[in-house]
Amino acid sequence: MPRGVQPSTKKPVTSRRHARKRGEERPFVSRQLAPLAPEQVEPLAYTIDEACLIARVGRNSLYKAVDSGALRARKLGKKTLILREDLLRWLGELPRYEPKRRLVAAE
Repeated sequence: MPRGVQPSTKKPVTSRRHARKRGEERPFVSRQLAPLAPEQVEPLAYTIDEACLIARVGRNSLYKAVDSGALRARKLGKKTLILREDLLRWLGELPRYEPKRRLVAAE
């Protein structure tokens, strides 16, 4: 170190913004997971409107199922959420469609 120059007591710059100000291009390493594309992410819970769209049922049918206890719902503040597993279970427990027997015309 040259004579008369004090060592710097400043912490090294760690942010990308400060590195750019100094003209350096510093690689940015995120501590978070890389964001996934929306088609790669399957939600853990749905709002009432989303659950209606996915299950292709009306709001009244969904609320009736929640009120009867057939479908479990969770509350987050004012928002009502339905877990994906609960929605799939409820749909799986719906009665199967049994077609009416067709009468075959006698020839």
